[in-house]
Amino acid sequence: MKEFSGKFVLRIPLELHKKLANMSISKRVSLNQLCVLLLNRGLGVLEGDSYQEFEPVVKKLKEKFKDKLSGVVLFGSKATGEATESSDIDLLVILDGSVEIDRSLYSWWDDNVIWSDRELNPHFVSQPKDISEVSGLWFEVSISGKIIYQRGMIVDSIFAEIKKFIADGLVRRYISNGHPYWVRRITTDEE
Repeated sequence: MKEFSGKFVLRIPLELHKKLANMSISKRVSLNQLCVLLLNRGLGVLEGDSYQEFEPVVKKLKEKFKDKLSGVVLFGSKATGEATESSDIDLLVILDGSVEIDRSLYSWWDDNVIWSDRELNPHFVSQPKDISEVSGLWFEVSISGKIIYQRGMIVDSIFAEIKKFIADGLVRRYISNGHPYWVRRITTDEE
């Protein structure tokens, strides 16, 4: 049986290529990321398809926040495949800027989201306005998180900007006592 590499060449009409390239630029994701997402959607496979267990949680979040819900991302040991039986599960719940992030969101979660497998911890955040001001949590989630749900390509776009920020050397990841942390490069007005 042939082994698959995950790479192949696809020949498409020039106009379609231009349209996809322009769409990837406007969505701020790579052409490859866009094509994978569109192919998955066309096949009925969502990016978080292997995380179907979270569908009831996403449904509850959609009911509560409607179009103010930008995305839900699994992160931590469950996302990296390092979870043990005692590991909790972490979800980054991304809301648009119109929703105030306060304790009432966590109270609502406790009262409405039923999860019996293991501890499920929400981390409510607003969509970042400026990537240069995001916290270390965003950096970590952008490189190891698994998108379970996103409206349009919002989360892909945010993650692409963050990854560019990292690639440009504007922030660096360190490990201390087994835990990652991020340090920003200090820039001067001359840079």
